[in-house]
Amino acid sequence: MFVRADRLLRGERVSWYSRHALWYYWDGFRPHLDLFDLEKQEMESLDLARRLRTVDLVVSEERECVGSFDGPSYVPCPSRSRVSGPFDQCRACAGTWIPVQECLFEPQCTGDLCDSPLCRKVHVVYATFFGDLVKIGMTAGSRLEERAIEQGADAVVRLSEFPNRLAARDAEKDISRKLRAPQRVLGRQVAAEIARSPRESELKEKYERISASIGNDYELLGERMLILDGYPGRDRLAELQAPPELAMVAGSHSGNLLGLKGRYLFYEDMEGKALMLAMSELPSRFLELAGERDNRG
Repeated sequence: MFVRADRLLRGERVSWYSRHALWYYWDGFRPHLDLFDLEKQEMESLDLARRLRTVDLVVSEERECVGSFDGPSYVPCPSRSRVSGPFDQCRACAGTWIPVQECLFEPQCTGDLCDSPLCRKVHVVYATFFGDLVKIGMTAGSRLEERAIEQGADAVVRLSEFPNRLAARDAEKDISRKLRAPQRVLGRQVAAEIARSPRESELKEKYERISASIGNDYELLGERMLILDGYPGRDRLAELQAPPELAMVAGSHSGNLLGLKGRYLFYEDMEGKALMLAMSELPSRFLELAGERDNRG
């Protein structure tokens, strides 16, 4: 796909971008990208594993609030607010489901001050495994498997349960410190581990060490570990001879699809180099898909 460099640098939107990326999510082991067609003014959902064989798209530098839902109906952001950092909604649109955006990462109360249903939900602290890496996290109890797949984990196990989001976040930080395990896995770490498929016996040994380390401080649930091995292209990713390079999100991406795992889409460019694109950073950006601009005249 040919795109003028000056347009990429200026991040122009109205003149030629055809889609606004809204949400990237997994339904089981099927990754989806929800888009808003700027010409038709309607939503569409791409089943990425089914539709993509090759990668050919352009991603904007510019980011704009993804809007919100009014019941079942999607509502574009009325003010077309620019967004930055970890949030893909402006405060007004996010307020339809969480009054204080910062509570997504650092909850400030148990839900008694903000009256957010999310903050009052039962949460769990869990351990996810990425090759040789162990990560500690927390999420609403009903989202454990979904959250682990979103991250691209090879396995996940629920460690302990807490009555609200704040209590779980405090425990997450404490357990992370005790185990010297991170609460976040970086792209370069994912790249280094992507070709490794750990044996179930190795994962269970790690789980046993975790349980022994924190069993005196927390009431552990003692649940079985859940193995996550249904990612699209898993066999091709396991054959990579060198870690893929992390591509800049904004710009042009073309090549053959290798697979998708968690936050990342992996592809081989025209020079045979393996690259990884952070799909979780697409929501709020504008896209042009292969051939769309020419087809629209």
